[in-house]
Amino acid sequence: DVLICTTIVEAGLDLPTVNTIIIENVQMFGLSTLYQLRGRVGRSDKKAYAYMFWPTNANLSPEAQGRLLAIQECCQLGDGFK
Repeated sequence: DVLICTTIVEAGLDLPTVNTIIIENVQMFGLSTLYQLRGRVGRSDKKAYAYMFWPTNANLSPEAQGRLLAIQECCQLGDGFK
């Protein structure tokens, strides 16, 4: 099964057996949105994966690079409270 959606999924859609999310154009999202989107998967006993992509020709701003680094570093349960 495949779900294609907008960021409305961050508003609380509960799909507990979904274990993978693919997010395109991550340079356009804020840190809280990326964290919420990533949190929509892996809410069961299955390991979760979040793949985040940006265009190869995009020049990531320092802020966008910082957001992606923060998401990468917060990978454990409860890391959102750091």
